[in-house]
Amino acid sequence: MKKFLISAPFGNYLSHNKCTSVCGTYTLYKRGDWLTRLYRSIKTIRPIKNGWVNNIGLQNPGIRSIKTFNPEKIYSITAIQPEEWDELIRYIPENITVELNLSCPNIEQKIQINDNQTMNCINRFPLVIFKLSPTSEIYNQADRLVGLGAKYLHVANTLSTNRGGESGERLKEFSLKTIRAIKNKYPHIKIIGGGGIYSPE
Repeated sequence: MKKFLISAPFGNYLSHNKCTSVCGTYTLYKRGDWLTRLYRSIKTIRPIKNGWVNNIGLQNPGIRSIKTFNPEKIYSITAIQPEEWDELIRYIPENITVELNLSCPNIEQKIQINDNQTMNCINRFPLVIFKLSPTSEIYNQADRLVGLGAKYLHVANTLSTNRGGESGERLKEFSLKTIRAIKNKYPHIKIIGGGGIYSPE
């Protein structure tokens, strides 16, 4: 994994030799056909003042659409229903780095994963990243996951707004404050700072 990541959904479309692309976010079952996914991507990923918004809502072809996994990439996954985690985990080869997206502002359901599923991921894959919610719950999320053995946290997913998930300056402000607090408490944890893409450079 390189120092910089291009997070999903941008990692589906962009690559850079100094970055690792994060593909996904994939669910167990397909959400929307290819035309719907294309439309939602074009229609809802747009710049705003000091940032970006997207409202893709986890539109994706489903994890089983991937026949060959690229070990140079990270695969972001999430479960709409808690029991779907088990099948998602089994489908992905053990040599792949995964990101568990535990937060999506563009769907109604709260994403949940139990302790056994969390530990199964940590034990199965060489590197597991937990992508957290930019809410006051993030500290409880971090405490629980670190207690279960998590070594990588992504702080944080996009902010929930009526236009969709927002990245940019407002998210950066939240993330920097949160990263400092978590690093002070857990200095051994690696943290990926979420913020957003501003330019190709």
